[in-house]
Amino acid sequence: MGIFCAGMTSTQRSESANHMLKQFIQRLAPMHMFVRKFNEFQMDRCDHEDKEAHVTKQFYRKHRVDVLRPVSM
Repeated sequence: MGIFCAGMTSTQRSESANHMLKQFIQRLAPMHMFVRKFNEFQMDRCDHEDKEAHVTKQFYRKHRVDVLRPVSM
């Protein structure tokens, strides 16, 4: 999957994922609602990660250009 979890155990990762899902899905929700909400949750996470990657890429691109630009005296 390629996700760095900074020394978390598998139980901690599972509990963390469980906590995030509980924010999106009610405990007594039927299965079709669970699937719908899970898909929304997944799309939300992907959108957030894509935005973060874009911001990071823009930040490094700007600073790389500033470093390569000649200094005028």
